[in-house]
Amino acid sequence: MKKIHFKINSTMDEVEEVKQHIQHTLSELPNQSVLDCILFCFSELINNAFEHGNAKDPSKHILVDVSITDQMVRITVEDEGDGFLWKERMNKELDVYNFAERGRGIMMTKMVCNDLLYNDQGNRVTCYKLLK
Repeated sequence: MKKIHFKINSTMDEVEEVKQHIQHTLSELPNQSVLDCILFCFSELINNAFEHGNAKDPSKHILVDVSITDQMVRITVEDEGDGFLWKERMNKELDVYNFAERGRGIMMTKMVCNDLLYNDQGNRVTCYKLLK
C-alpha cells in the first residue's frame, strides 16, 4: 500500500502542486481510463474544497489523503469550511442540460467513482475507485 498525505493552504498554487504530484504518482497505474476517472474525481474534490469549502481563503487548510493498493485508490479531501447539505445534492437527479445547476461536479464524481462518502458536516469527502 502506498499512502500520501498533504496539508496545504487554500491557494491556487498549492492546489495545482498537489494535483500534479497526485497525477505523477498515479501515472504508474496500468489502466488509463481508470487513471482518468481518478484524476477527474480528485480534481473535482480538491477544487470544491478550495473554491466552496474554504472560499479561497489562504488562511484555511485543505487536508488530502490518498491510499493506493493493488485493488483500489481511496482519496479523502477535507476543508475547514462550514460544509454543505450534501444529502440534498446527492439525492437530486442531475439535469444534464442545465449547465448553471449547482452540484454538477459532485454528481458527475458520484457517477465516475465506485463510492463517494461525506461526513455529516459535509466538509470531508472520501472517494473510492476500484482498479479492476
